[in-house]
Amino acid sequence: MKEEDFLHLSSWEFDQGDRGWRQFEDGGKIKEAIKLIATYLATHEKDMRGFKNDEAAGTVSLQLLHFHRGQLLAELGEEHYARAIQDFKQAYYGDGLWWDTYVCGTIAFLERNKDELMSTIEKLESEDGVRVNGAILKNLLKSIDSKIYSYRDVYPLPVKKKPIRDS
Repeated sequence: MKEEDFLHLSSWEFDQGDRGWRQFEDGGKIKEAIKLIATYLATHEKDMRGFKNDEAAGTVSLQLLHFHRGQLLAELGEEHYARAIQDFKQAYYGDGLWWDTYVCGTIAFLERNKDELMSTIEKLESEDGVRVNGAILKNLLKSIDSKIYSYRDVYPLPVKKKPIRDS
């Protein structure tokens, strides 16, 4: 597919489907996925304001796309954490619910802020947040205790990662 073909996908298909940016991540081409998300956001950001994550409507929120770009940046290594944090900060919904807590915990890991990460785990558990997100934050906390700071090596749970083919 050409870049322009990706830009014609619905935000849902671009972010959640197998024809969007994820094919590059799955192929180990993280930098290409990051660039493609940036281009998609630049092209569609105004149109996407107010979108919710809704498969039936074919929409994904701006916040979720920023979160995913932040994850990809973090996967590239610690030298990209500052840029990843910028994207994660754009992933807040501002409603004070579990998602914002999860994003805050992710940022705390990248900043190696164990106290903040522990606090977000406690808050997420008290908010009855999504269990998998709580498990992810707990795994990030364990990695800080083990002095492992590579987001790529510890997210989301211990899984085998495909090699990054970008140079």
